[in-house]
Amino acid sequence: MSVSHVNRQGKTYFLQQSQTKTGAITYSFTTKLKKTPVDTMPDGFEIYERPETGQVYLRKPNSSSILPIEKELAERALRQDFKYANCVDVQNDSLVIYVAGGSEIDDDPMINYLVDEWLGESRRQEIKQRLRNMRPLVKMLRLTLTDKHERLFRVERCCFRGSIDDWIDLEYGLSLPMAIGLYFKHLEQESFFELI
Repeated sequence: MSVSHVNRQGKTYFLQQSQTKTGAITYSFTTKLKKTPVDTMPDGFEIYERPETGQVYLRKPNSSSILPIEKELAERALRQDFKYANCVDVQNDSLVIYVAGGSEIDDDPMINYLVDEWLGESRRQEIKQRLRNMRPLVKMLRLTLTDKHERLFRVERCCFRGSIDDWIDLEYGLSLPMAIGLYFKHLEQESFFELI
């Protein structure tokens, strides 16, 4: 049985291996096995799901000063306060917060068109949740660890000005709970775009 991973969109990816012309072994995830399936995780690798697309990769673990409890704290805050499929990704010494694009209002016309009323509310809710999980995730906030001893973070928000794909500094020297309390409430709100 091949190593598998179900991504946030509900797609199952299988780990396969192949050999290059030089004899090196390469690994990849696929939804349809075409090469040799891999039964156990290769040593020194981890499964990584790209937040924006849900694409699954095999990679070497990311070296970071972010503690697992810090990532868990941010994930717990997102699960508690938001109904959409959101994500916290550790990138170097930063926690990058991704939020599902669109809003619930966007779903309703599609659901009403695709799902007849006779299916019942529970089936409608199941389809709604699947549509939410299929939305692309958009990076919104970045919390970068700036003081490893005091565990203080710099908070930045993503800039959405045309061709500029950069971060806007918001605040320095915040503890993680304080940064979450001050800035997570603006996610999925118009007030997010007023943060400067």
